Amino acid sequence: MTETLNLGDLWIVPAVVILFVIVHGVKLIRLYLILIDEKIPFRRFLFLYCLTTLVNLIVPFKLGEFFRIFVFCRATKSFRIGFLSVLLDRFFDTVALVLILLPFELLKGGSVSDSTLLLAVFAVVFIFAYRAFPSFYTYLNRYLIMNRTSPGAMGSLKLLELMRSGYEYVKRLIHGRYALLTICSFVAWLLECAILYLLAGSYRIGEQADISAYIQSIVSANRTPLMNLYVSFGIIFMAALTVTTLLLCICTHTLFDANKDKERRKA
Repeated sequence: MTETLNLGDLWIVPAVVILFVIVHGVKLIRLYLILIDEKIPFRRFLFLYCLTTLVNLIVPFKLGEFFRIFVFCRATKSFRIGFLSVLLDRFFDTVALVLILLPFELLKGGSVSDSTLLLAVFAVVFIFAYRAFPSFYTYLNRYLIMNRTSPGAMGSLKLLELMRSGYEYVKRLIHGRYALLTICSFVAWLLECAILYLLAGSYRIGEQADISAYIQSIVSANRTPLMNLYVSFGIIFMAALTVTTLLLCICTHTLFDANKDKERRKA
């Protein structure tokens, strides 16, 4: 195995760059569709996406998602909106990935990896919680109202109403957008698979060229050569984009312009 790019494969470099831009363009559109009602200036949104993606590439185990939640909570001035928006983005990303990985792994080896099983459980739990919440809310709300003299009943009612508010927000976001969000997720993952195969083929990392090995390396401490190569490329490219979009925001005064945010929200 060698990790040196052959001269005959130099065309891989621009191909990977173009595919990388398209992948993150699609992912950016997916998140923007979720947050479109918040009227975040697009140049500022572009910078926030690049910054949080860069952190996600640097920090292992996808712990950078917590930073993304923090950033978009600040941008939207709402913990509920920031948290649920990132959670929805992860959900659609996960559903598409699981639907790609399950048949791939079953046809290839006849078994499902632990990482794929974990992602599938997350998707199923999310769907179950979303579908079951209306009946859960109706029952628990009636029960708490009938027993509101009991200790903690009023606090539980407030928590239940907060959950209902979050559910209604998610329902409003999904309505009319779920098909487009799912398509964006499928396109992004298929193109990311193409990048991995191009890199694996050009650098002769054949045994690490499948997407399941890549996903397994994300959720474990054991990074494969292909994972290291892809992440290194992503960090360099995304760092350049982050600096570029930051300068663009500073030049156009859209990074910390709270007054414009307030005016847009009132409009």
